[in-house]
Amino acid sequence: MKPVLVIDDEPDIRNMIKLFLEEDGYEVVTAEDGVAGMNLFTEILPHVVVTDIRMPVMDGTEVLKQIKKSHPDTEVIVITAHGEMKLAIQALQNNASDFIQKPFGYDVLSVAVKRAFRKIKIREDLAQAQLQLMQAEKMASLGQLAAGIAHEINNPVGFVNSNLGTLRKYADNILQFYQEIQRLLNQNGYENLYKSFVKSEKSLKIDFILRDIFPVIDESLEGTSRVKHIVQDLKNFSHIDIKRMTAYDINNCILSTINILSNEIKHKVTIEKELGELPQVVCFPQQINQVILNLLMNGIQAVEKDGVIKIRTFKEYDSVAIEISDNGCGIPKSNLNKIFDPFFTTKEVGKGTGLGLHIVYGIVHRHGGSIEVKSKVGQGTVFTVHLPLKPPDYEAA
Repeated sequence: MKPVLVIDDEPDIRNMIKLFLEEDGYEVVTAEDGVAGMNLFTEILPHVVVTDIRMPVMDGTEVLKQIKKSHPDTEVIVITAHGEMKLAIQALQNNASDFIQKPFGYDVLSVAVKRAFRKIKIREDLAQAQLQLMQAEKMASLGQLAAGIAHEINNPVGFVNSNLGTLRKYADNILQFYQEIQRLLNQNGYENLYKSFVKSEKSLKIDFILRDIFPVIDESLEGTSRVKHIVQDLKNFSHIDIKRMTAYDINNCILSTINILSNEIKHKVTIEKELGELPQVVCFPQQINQVILNLLMNGIQAVEKDGVIKIRTFKEYDSVAIEISDNGCGIPKSNLNKIFDPFFTTKEVGKGTGLGLHIVYGIVHRHGGSIEVKSKVGQGTVFTVHLPLKPPDYEAA
């Protein structure tokens, strides 16, 4: 467990808090003012901070704001003088974990710190549950993906089988035809051969077969080619062979994801692509595919029949941008600041977990990028993802 940071400009109170908390088994580090406290905070990154409100140079309110800005999950307990309820309320509005009024005893401090660590434990448990739900969402997506792919593969395989069956019958007829020619040549004179030939040709439909056999073979080859491309697109989408960040063409991610979603797209939306010439981006291609998949699915679900989704890519100064827009129902302004929150969804129960856009946000930020959204109810939504050419912490092997 990381130490608890105590910041107070009064040595007696600072030492008393240290003794109280050490009695509860906590490791404690102390600082005599806000500036020293923030320096210590940056060094040890504690989970819990106890700080006085009134201090010279940098007061506890500023300490609270700076901590919450850089590390919002840190629990900060503020200490106020008796009667300073206004400051206490202000601290709570700035997301303080709790407040303690002077003078206070061991029990009050002990309960406040235990409550702070309990919040941290609950948050960790929630994160674990969220991870499990994300895995469940991923498995559900894979199931949906597999069903769509099976459908797409079955179509070309179906007509390949049908065509090959027809081709087999054609071959049988051709074989019979030439066997009949052989028989006639052996049994008849030349004057009867032509009439017999024409009669046999008509009865076995040889003329039609010879016209149709090549288109049948071409369709069969097209079908097997489609199967090959679908399987290749699935491989490109999953990138199971890529374990590390690698330089990759984002346009390829988009094209393979669109092909994978073809079963979801057809009959419902039209995809319009405007893919610019892009430099390669150092990334996990599988994760970027997940971003594109989730944003496209979001757009597909937002539009009615005959909807339009536009995908545009372009180079920025030291990054690339992916813009995905739809002409769907749009997002109410009151929900725009919530859509990336975990578990937030406006869909019916059972239709979604509210993790799709949260996963997108996490992947984009892990790549050192950013995502923005603009939307108008009844007009549609535009998501723009910005990805640096290399993540800030990327180190080439």
